[in-house]
Amino acid sequence: MHFFVFLHLEIFGNMEILIQETDMATLSFSSPGRQVRPATMADIPAMQAMYAHSKQIMRSNGNLLQWTGNYPDMAQIRQDMEQGASFIIEEAGQPVGTFAFIVGEEPTYARIEAGSWPENTPLYGTLHRIACTPGTHCITTDSIRWGFSQISCIRIDTHADNRIMQHIVEKAGFQYCGIIHVADGTPRKAYQLTRNQVIPALQAYVEQEIIPRYAAFDKAHQEEHVRHVIAQSLALAKYYPVAVNMVYAVAAYHDTGLAEGRDTHHMASGGIIRRDAQLRRWFREEEIETMAEAAEDHRASAKHEPRSIYGKIVAEADRQIETESVIRRTIQFALSSELNASTQGAGTQGTSTQGTGTQTSVTQEISSKTSVARIIETQTTDNQTIDFQDQIKERCWQHTLTHLQEKYGRNGYLKLWIPESPNAENLAQLQALIDNREALAEMFEKIYAKETGGCQNR
Repeated sequence: MHFFVFLHLEIFGNMEILIQETDMATLSFSSPGRQVRPATMADIPAMQAMYAHSKQIMRSNGNLLQWTGNYPDMAQIRQDMEQGASFIIEEAGQPVGTFAFIVGEEPTYARIEAGSWPENTPLYGTLHRIACTPGTHCITTDSIRWGFSQISCIRIDTHADNRIMQHIVEKAGFQYCGIIHVADGTPRKAYQLTRNQVIPALQAYVEQEIIPRYAAFDKAHQEEHVRHVIAQSLALAKYYPVAVNMVYAVAAYHDTGLAEGRDTHHMASGGIIRRDAQLRRWFREEEIETMAEAAEDHRASAKHEPRSIYGKIVAEADRQIETESVIRRTIQFALSSELNASTQGAGTQGTSTQGTGTQTSVTQEISSKTSVARIIETQTTDNQTIDFQDQIKERCWQHTLTHLQEKYGRNGYLKLWIPESPNAENLAQLQALIDNREALAEMFEKIYAKETGGCQNR
């Protein structure tokens, strides 16, 4: 059975941010029947009973000074719920645990003594007010697991006398950072853990909202391309001290600007990143700006070096220098441009993909694997068809020669930025083929025939 959580957090001023659905079947809880859901007013009696039980556990283990008086009181419980930060862990349909999970800057963490927070900490979530029912175990561990499905960095604090909590968080890999003081001025030991892996909630959002956009682009820039760039970017990220979620997001968004035109799509991609409010669930403003700049810098024809390592990684991953793939993408773009131009000339509705990157009626047919030969035949008479095919093929051949020389040739504009990438070796192989006109023509013939459904030879 699959369980889903639909939540919202009001943590950025008055901006309401929707949390992506989380597939509970993909989370490794300590008990397979557990799920997480938002707490409601109806849960308050059960939550208060869990708080009372957890206080008893603290006292019996020598922790006499944490959660004193009525804490967590009704005002705190209501505040957590109003912020969308209060959660229930259920098992067999019954509440067995509760916790608060707040994404954003924790005010009491601004000052830390006898230590420091790690540098370059990403946007984080903080766990508070963890409690459980009698006989229930691993609630803290499961709260941490759920938290990492939403964000890549978690902080937590606990009383110096709470040996049980200290043992759990240290076993989970949390790093002790120093002493903070909570709102009443009492000290707490503070911990942080960052997992440099793609956040499941971010990945779910990209899969549902971003990658599907690539279906509307020319054949060389559809889903296969963006998935390749994502995979290559993550592989290259392993060589550098970077935030893997930023690398992932840049790769996913890098060509989304094609929806606004090919010539300046890199700039449009940067704008899309800046405007996407959902990204603020996982990234700070300065991180979003770095990602936007990286998308703007990824084009091979850029006149300047990428401004950050993130721009270099996505630019390198986007090169995709595999000889047959490069020639295929070149032919696909040339065919899209030529066939759309021929469609316009025949008086039908459509626009050329040259300089636009938008999907047209002809591009749709190509994307759905309709034979190019059939498209050509619909635009000509029987006597014109063969000649028309030859003309288009010759122009595609000339486009291929020009493009390969200008971009990938020994004096081409393509720049490589990541030495750990296989691109340098692959580029040398491609350049050798470009220098061998006979071998290049042979490969062109083979790929062109596949792409056009068997149009006549050049």
